[in-house]
Amino acid sequence: MVRLLLRVVRRGVCWSAQTAADFEEALAADLVADDEASVVPLEENLRSLEPVLDHSAASFATAAMTKDVAVTVGGGGSRLPGVPWTAAQVAQVNAEWDRVTEEFTRVTPRGTLDKLGSCLAGTVLFIVLLVVCVVAFAVDTSGDFSAGFLVLCIIIALVLSIALPCCHTPAQPKPCTLPRALPRAVEGATTADCTLPYRSTRTVELVETMTARDKPATTLRELWENAVDAFGPQSSLGERGVHSTYTQAVEVRTPEGKKTTKPFLRKVMNPSFDFWSFADANTRVVNYSRSLTKLMADHKGDFPGHAGIFAATRRGWQLTAQACFRAGIPLATVYNTLGPDGLAYAVFKTRVSVLIVEDVTLVTLAQVMNGMDIDSGKLDSDGKPIMIAADLSALKCVISLDSVPAASAAAGTPPTVVKTPAQAVQALRTRGDEAGGPIQVMSMDEAIAAAKIDDEPVAPSPEDTAVIMFTSGSTGLPKGVEVLHRNLVACAGGLGACLPSVAPGDCYMAYLPLSHILELAAELCCLCRGASVGYGSVFSLTAASPMVPQPSDDGYASKVAPVGGVVHGDAFALKPTILAAVPAVVTRIQKGVLGKVNRGGGVKKWLVNYAIKEGTRLHAERKSAPLLEGLVLDKIRTEVLGGRVRMMASGGGPLTRDAQLWMSVVMRCPLRQGYGLTETCGGGTLQWADDHQLANVGPPILSNDIKLVDWEEGGYSSTSTPPRGEICICGGNVTKGYYEEPEKTAESFVEEDGRIWFHTGDVGLMEADGTLRIIDRKKDLVKLSGGEYISLGKMEAIYTTVTCVQNALCYGDSTRDFSVACVIVDPTALPEELRFDGEKAYVGNKAVAEYVLARIREAMVGKSKNKGETVGRVYVVGTTYWLPDSGLVTASMKIQRKKATDYYKAAFDFMYGIRADDPAEELSTDLPAHL
Repeated sequence: MVRLLLRVVRRGVCWSAQTAADFEEALAADLVADDEASVVPLEENLRSLEPVLDHSAASFATAAMTKDVAVTVGGGGSRLPGVPWTAAQVAQVNAEWDRVTEEFTRVTPRGTLDKLGSCLAGTVLFIVLLVVCVVAFAVDTSGDFSAGFLVLCIIIALVLSIALPCCHTPAQPKPCTLPRALPRAVEGATTADCTLPYRSTRTVELVETMTARDKPATTLRELWENAVDAFGPQSSLGERGVHSTYTQAVEVRTPEGKKTTKPFLRKVMNPSFDFWSFADANTRVVNYSRSLTKLMADHKGDFPGHAGIFAATRRGWQLTAQACFRAGIPLATVYNTLGPDGLAYAVFKTRVSVLIVEDVTLVTLAQVMNGMDIDSGKLDSDGKPIMIAADLSALKCVISLDSVPAASAAAGTPPTVVKTPAQAVQALRTRGDEAGGPIQVMSMDEAIAAAKIDDEPVAPSPEDTAVIMFTSGSTGLPKGVEVLHRNLVACAGGLGACLPSVAPGDCYMAYLPLSHILELAAELCCLCRGASVGYGSVFSLTAASPMVPQPSDDGYASKVAPVGGVVHGDAFALKPTILAAVPAVVTRIQKGVLGKVNRGGGVKKWLVNYAIKEGTRLHAERKSAPLLEGLVLDKIRTEVLGGRVRMMASGGGPLTRDAQLWMSVVMRCPLRQGYGLTETCGGGTLQWADDHQLANVGPPILSNDIKLVDWEEGGYSSTSTPPRGEICICGGNVTKGYYEEPEKTAESFVEEDGRIWFHTGDVGLMEADGTLRIIDRKKDLVKLSGGEYISLGKMEAIYTTVTCVQNALCYGDSTRDFSVACVIVDPTALPEELRFDGEKAYVGNKAVAEYVLARIREAMVGKSKNKGETVGRVYVVGTTYWLPDSGLVTASMKIQRKKATDYYKAAFDFMYGIRADDPAEELSTDLPAHL
C-alpha cells in the first residue's frame, strides 16, 4: 500500500512546467556520454540551443551565444545557421528516443499495473470502511445504529471505493525535451531563399541502407533475403481463409429518406489467421521469381519487360512483389478500384507483358484487352478532350492470384459484355491477332509449381527500377513514379528506424491498398525487422464492417456455426500491435464506435461519453485515468482493434485534431501523423511516440533532409520566425522521377547544391523543436478580384476541423471578391432541429447552410488575416463522406479538384448568382459520389 501511494505521488508530480535550469539538470541526469570529453560540447551548447526550443523573439535576443551556433535577429525574422552534430550527441538523442518509445508505446504492461494499483486502492479502502462500520455496529449499545444504516454505510463505502480510484490520475511518462531536428551545415548547402537542410538529431549521416546482423542490404532482394536469414522460422505473411459467403438484404435509406433494401455480401471467415514462416514464404518467392523470369523471356519481345499488378491488398500481392524484386522485374502497380480507363492507361503507358490480377479485376481486364480510346488529360483548341489510343498488344500473359475457372464459351462475344471470371478467361485466351493475339492465363500456384532451377534470375542492382507506382493525382492523368531498389531500401532503413522498436513478435495489420506507397513502405519496414504481416480488408476490418456477418442476418447462427458460432473483424482476429491508417479509416472507426454507443443508450452511453470526455481532458494535461479508462474503454479497444495495438501511424492526408485526439484517448495508444509522397517512397517525416502536438507531422525521418524554400507569391519566407516555405525533400528515398515524362520530372526533381531535391508543392512551417507542420498548398492558390490570393487547401483544412463538416470543397472566381464552398455535413453534429431523414433533405438546405457558415466563420477567427479565405456562402451537397469510388477524391483521399469542381459547378454558379435556379433537385437526383 505504501509503495502504491509513493508511486501515485511520484506520478502526480508535474513535469510540464520545467524552467531552463530544470532542462539542463534533467539533461545532465538523463544523458550518458561515452566519455567526459564528448559531454562538454553538448553542455556548452545547452543555452545556445534554447532558441531552437523557443520561437519567442525575447528568447532569441537573450540567448547566450557560442561559437557553434550563431543566431541573428532583425530584418523581419531570424535564421539559424548549421548546428554541428556529433556521433556522441546522436547517441544521447537516440537514448532519449529509445526511452520515450518504450514508455509511450508500452501500453499493456503500464496500463495493467496502473489499473491493478487503482483497483487495489479501492479494495483496501472498501475493506477499511466496511470494518469501521461493522465495528461501530458491534460496539453500539444504544441501539440507534440500525441494520439499515449499516447497509447505507456499506453502499457509501462501495461507491467511494470505486470513485476514489477513478480519481487516480498518474502523469504520463516524461517526454523528450531535446530538439528532434536541426538545420545542418551540409556541404554545398546555402541559405539563398531557403533554410538550411533540417536533419534528424538521431543521425549524423543520412541512412541509405538497411543492415540486419551485420549484413547491409542495397536492393530489395537483399533486404528480403537478410530477413529470411535472420527470422526464418518466425511468422511472416498471413491471411484469413473464407469458409463461405452469402448475401443479406439490409434495410437502408435512400437519399430521399425512404426505406429500401440493399444486398450486402457477407463473408464467413475462419476465426484465426494462417501464417507462412519467412522460410516457407521464401520458398514460394524463389520459385515464383524463376517462373516470372521464364514467362518474361518468352513474352516480352521488343517491349521493356515489365510486370503489372491489378489486385486488392492480400498475401499474394506481397508475394508477387517480392518475386519481382528478386528477379529484377519492374512492377507497375494499378489501383484495383480503377475502372477500365485507368487500367488501360497504366498497362499501355508501361507496356506491361505479364499482368497479375484476381477474380474481380480479371473481368475488368477482359473489357479493355483489345485496347480503347482514353482521355489524354489535355484539351484541343476548341476545349475538347484529346483522346489517345491505348494499345495493349504488349500484354501476353495473365496470372491470377485466385484459381483460374474453367473457360466459359464466349467466343465472338464483345469484351464489353464479359461479366464472369470464366467468360473473362475465355475472352483473353481467344483475343484476336489484330489486338496482340491470345493471352496466356494461369494461376499463381500454377506459376510457382512450374518453376525450374535453370531459370534462376540475375540479381538486380541498386539502380534498377523496382516499382512504377502510379500516383492517383489530384489533376489530370496519373503519373507513374519510377522507384529504384535503393530508394525503397533507404526508406525501409530511415522510416523503419522511426517506428517504435519493431521486432519479431510484433504484428502489422495490412488492409490499405498496396498499390499506394504508404502501405507498401509500411509492410517493408515491418518485414525487414521480423514482424509478421496479417492481411485483411477495409470491408472486414471491424465487427461493424459491411462484409462481416451480423447477428441480425437471416439464419446467422447456422451460417456461422462451422467457424465457432461468431465471426469477428480482421483486427479482433489478428490482434495486431502496429497499424497504419488514413483519415477516412480513422473517421469510420470513430463513427462506428460512437454510433454503436449511441444506439445502446442508457447508463452505458453515459459512462462511455464520460470516460472519453474525462480521458480527453487528462490527455491534454498529460495524465491518464487507468481505472476509468480500463473499466469502460478496454472492451471497445478489444472489439475494434484487438486490444494489443501499441502504435498507430496516419498518413495519406491531413488528420483532423479531433480525430487524432479521440483515437489516442479511446484506443490508448499513440496515433502519430507522418508526411510523405509517392515521389519520396512515402517517407518524409513522422512524429515521435511522445509527441502530443496535433496537426503536426513530426521531424524528418533518418533517410532524408527537409528544407523550406521561399514562396513570395504566397507570402511565405524561410527567414520568418518560425520559418515557412515550400517543403523540399532530399535523400536516398527520393525517387528517380516520372516514368517517361522528362518535362514533369524536371519541374519537380531539381538539382540544387549538388543534390536532387523534390519540390512537393506543399507549404510547411518548421516548429522550434524541428518538427514540421503542413499549412498550405501552392497549387491551390487562387487570386480574387481584389488582388488577394487565397489558399483553397488551407481553407478546406480549417473548415473540416468544424465538427459538423465532413468534407469541404472551396472555390474562388477571379472575377469576384469572395469565395464559396460546397460541404458534406455530419448530421449527428447538427442541432436537433436541423436533423432530417434521408440525405436528399440536406442538399441545398438553407437553414443548415447558414448554421455551417456561422460555425466556419467562428473557426476562422485568428486563423487567417485574409478575409477572402472566409467563404461568403456555403452550399450543402450531402451527408456521406467522399470516398475514392466517387471520383471526387484520390485513393489517398486528396480532393481531385478539377473533377470535383466540375461536378459541383451548378452549385458554385448558383452561389455566385450566375445561375438563377437552385440546383438542389439536380444534385440530389444523381449522387454518384455517395454510392
